This record gives sequence, structure tokens and C-alpha cells, in this order.
Amino acid sequence: MPLTQLREQLKLDAKSLGQSRAIDAVSLLIEKMANDPRLLAPVQQVIANAEPAFLRLAFTAPRFFSDKSHPARRLLETIASKSLAFATEGAPGFAEFLRDLQGVAGLLAAGGANDTQHFANVLSDFEEKSALRHAAEYENRRGTTQALLEVEQRNILALKISTEILARTDFVLANQTIAAFLTGPWSQVLAKERLAVESDRTGVHKAIFSLTLGELLWSLDAKQTSSHPKRLAKLIPSILERLQGGLLSLDSPLADSRAFFEELSTIHQSSLNASGVPVPSNATPATPVRNRKTKMELDGLFGAGDSAHGLGSGLAPLKAQRSSSIKDVLPGAEPRFQNTQPFFDTAPGEKPALEPKERVSGSIELQLGAWVDLLADDEWFRAQLNWISRYRTLFMFTSPGGRTHSMTEPLLHYFLLQGLVKVISQEGVLDGVKLAARRNSTFGDGQAGKKSSRF
Repeated sequence: MPLTQLREQLKLDAKSLGQSRAIDAVSLLIEKMANDPRLLAPVQQVIANAEPAFLRLAFTAPRFFSDKSHPARRLLETIASKSLAFATEGAPGFAEFLRDLQGVAGLLAAGGANDTQHFANVLSDFEEKSALRHAAEYENRRGTTQALLEVEQRNILALKISTEILARTDFVLANQTIAAFLTGPWSQVLAKERLAVESDRTGVHKAIFSLTLGELLWSLDAKQTSSHPKRLAKLIPSILERLQGGLLSLDSPLADSRAFFEELSTIHQSSLNASGVPVPSNATPATPVRNRKTKMELDGLFGAGDSAHGLGSGLAPLKAQRSSSIKDVLPGAEPRFQNTQPFFDTAPGEKPALEPKERVSGSIELQLGAWVDLLADDEWFRAQLNWISRYRTLFMFTSPGGRTHSMTEPLLHYFLLQGLVKVISQEGVLDGVKLAARRNSTFGDGQAGKKSSRF
């Protein structure tokens, strides 16, 4: 039966104004979804072809769309949400997704499509196929989020440690370069070490870098070093070795701390020169002990990796480890590791439990489940925001194919402002047409002249 004729026949057979308006509203909803520019043409066509099944359901169960748990509504939402993953028909995984959609269309065209249980079966089959196809991606995402949680734990603890450093009686704030290093990168090193020691039941991990902090602060005290210049000369090589080792334990390029090492070298040399004690041959900053490098080699060491650690690197998995922006995001925050959940994502086939809008710096807000286009490695990717850390300092997006993109809150804010992250959908395709459909439907009380407020 032609679609127009089916609509007219169902409205003639309607026994209540609620049924009649539900039919009109479903027609409007399907029409808007089938013409939504965010959905690819093949997806639009499948949705348009499915209208007869939803019209018949609107006749037998006019309240179906007011029930968020109804299989028919969930089926439409699932199709719409998963469709947003693909920006082009050539995107990875789209061909398989389209085959699943065509399977859904075939089941909806079969007899009994006006029955709620039939829609439940179709939804279950669609979700099972999707879960099987994306099981490996889910496990990869699970591992990434766990690693990011550990990063956030370390960042919060580093903030606390930086406050402890500032409060030390042997800490001198006069040198801003030294202070920035100790309350930034070195607090990260100490936080990682402290977490490792606290979780180690074997006694293997030792607080080596924490001891280095005391020695370093002593070496910067001119009054102390002038009285014990030989001790200073003896300590310098081991201090440098541990400083470098600590930074390398974070995979942090030594180049990022070049200013600190140069300042430290100047202070140490000045102290030793004043006392007439020769500077140790292995006291060159950023030079491994017993392996002094030439100036050319050092310049190469400092320059290595600079291009790989620019703003763009924040989109790569776990690059957020290098961020010290936690102090800008969580002033005065105290860590509560016992309450940090290990994983917030949903398993394949489960419906994501979208939380209220999460705040992203300034006036820009993003919601879990939002779809965006983002620029990574000079290429645009369609991705979904499917994880926000407990303290909202780290965000993870996932592209079709399982590629993850993680970044800190300040970096995400910057990318949003610069147009390097473009929001495609915050609330899903269906939400964009609810208001229009509500004005044309009771969606479900079945009483003439009474409009439902539960759309």
C-alpha cells in the first residue's frame, strides 16, 4: 500500500484523537530524520522506508514515543546515534553498519511490525550485531580510560605535592624557573613515585626521587653550599642523574625542562666557583652521568621530539600525561582516590547512561555522547565524547574503528574556540525534532483535545 494511502487509512480507522495525532507526529518525525543533513543518504533512505512500521505502531500504541524505554523509540534513537559516527559513506565501518541497517529494514517490513515485542526483537538483534563487531574497540577503550584515570590521580596528587613543596622551610621561591619546575614537572614525578610506593606490597619501589628533592633544595641554598662545597660537588652528578631519570619515567622530553637545567647549572657553578672547588666533569645539565656529550649532541637531545609534543599531541592517546594544567582546573582540590571509579563506559550493546551536561571551560559545554568533528594529525575525524574523568580534567573521544583521542580540559577548550573541534550533535538526532513533533501530537493520552507533556 502506498505510504500516503496508508496514512489516510490509519487516520480513518483511528478511534481517538490521540491515535490520529500520533500518526501525524510519527510522519513528521520520520520526515525530519529522513532529511537530516547530518545523516548520510543511505541512512536517510532506510529511515524513510521504515515509516510504515512506525505508523502502524503509532496506531496500536500511540503512547510509544512518550516512553523512553519503549523498544521502538530506543531503536530510532540507536539508529540515529550510531549513524552520526559516519561523516562519509567511505568512512571505516560504514558498509558494515549499512548492512545491519538494511537488516533492520527487512525485519520492520515483515509482518507483525506493529507489535511492541517485534520492535524489541529487532532492537536486540541490531545491538547484538553491533556489540560483536565492536567488542575489540570496547576493550581498547576500556584500557585507555583506565590509563587516563591513573593520569588524573597523579595530576591531583601532584597538585597536593606542589603545595607541600611550597610550604617547605628549605624552599626558596626567589628563582621562578626553579620554582616552576619543582611545582610542575617534578611534582608529577613525585606523585607517580608516591602512588607506586603506596600500591607496592613487595617493597620494590623506593622513594628515590623524594630524597632527591631534599638534596636539590640543599644544593640551591648558598649559605649551606658555601660551607660544604665539596659535598655539593659530590652531589651534583647524582642529582642530575635522578632529575633526568624522574623526567624520563614520565616520558617527558628533557627539552621541556631545558631552562631549568640551564638555571640549575648556573647556580651550581656559581657556588663552586666562589669556593674554588672545580666543577665536576659530569655535571653538565641533561647529560647522563659518565657519558658527557658534546654541545652539538646536547642541542640535538634538547631539540628531539619538540614537534611531536605541541598542541596537536593532546589528541593522541595518553598525551594528557604531560599536562600540568591541573592547577588551573582544580585549585585547592584534594585527592579522593578511594572514590575514583575505574571505568565509567558502557559495554557493547548497552545504552549509554548520559549524564547532565558537563562543563567545559567558559561558556562552551559538551555532553557525554556528543558527536564532534575533530582535527588530528592534519586529518578530520568524526568522534564521540564517551568518557569524562571524575574531576572533569580529561576527556576522551572515540572514532569509528576504535581510535581514541584524549585531551585535557584547557586543550579541549582551546580546540573548541579555534574550530579544531566542531560539535555535530549534542543531544542526538531525535531531540532536534521533538519540539516540532510535540506540537502536532498527543503522543499518548488518547483523549481528544488533551496534549501530552511527556514527549
